[in-house]
Amino acid sequence: MARTRFLRQSPKDGAEDELRSSNMPVPVRSIEQEAEEEFTLARARATKFLQTADASVLDRSASFTNRADDKTGLTKSDAEIGAQAAFLSNHPAGSLLTVIAFSSDATVVLPLCDVNSRKMEIISALYRMPPPSGGTFLAKALPLAGEQLQRAPSGMKRRCFVLTDGLPSDYPLPAAQALKADDVELVVLGFGVRSTRTIDEDLLREIASIGPGGRPLYYHFTEARGLTAFMAQSSRILE
Repeated sequence: MARTRFLRQSPKDGAEDELRSSNMPVPVRSIEQEAEEEFTLARARATKFLQTADASVLDRSASFTNRADDKTGLTKSDAEIGAQAAFLSNHPAGSLLTVIAFSSDATVVLPLCDVNSRKMEIISALYRMPPPSGGTFLAKALPLAGEQLQRAPSGMKRRCFVLTDGLPSDYPLPAAQALKADDVELVVLGFGVRSTRTIDEDLLREIASIGPGGRPLYYHFTEARGLTAFMAQSSRILE
């Protein structure tokens, strides 16, 4: 026969006293349910996410006026901004972000700042970026990202996310190597149609840092939803 458990006396709950005085058992969660709940809470308390200083280096070349390669009707520019908004969603307290835009030139759209306290300001800055036009001069943008990330506190993990859909108009490898030599993790995201005529994936892989397992941190997305999901997940990493 299954045993019925009783609640312990609670000085703040008179309802239990009434049930006890009537000799009626007070049904509660099973021992197994309580144990599972305690385990879940303990795991959540033990989980710590790493504060990061991140640079988003965003392609604003003329091709970003084109439709993204999905059925949403979004332009590549729309998808780019949406993915960045998702990137803001889960950063742990104390994390930092800077935004760099590049086309024929490069500019600091937003200097390095605290993500959570200035989230709406960051989103506003994304929508104020220069409209897509011109070429894809990535080499001009990477040093700007490096300068901003140097302002991060010593010891904070620093990452640079490069989003581009095409062939660089310059040769960005030396600038990328300088960033990596300064201990910045370089994550490169290709976006759009996968064709050797439109994107130099070999170069983008070479630009990227090497991740676990010896593989470059280069990822390609043909749809906005995949890019957005990746950026949302990338905003939070375990210590």
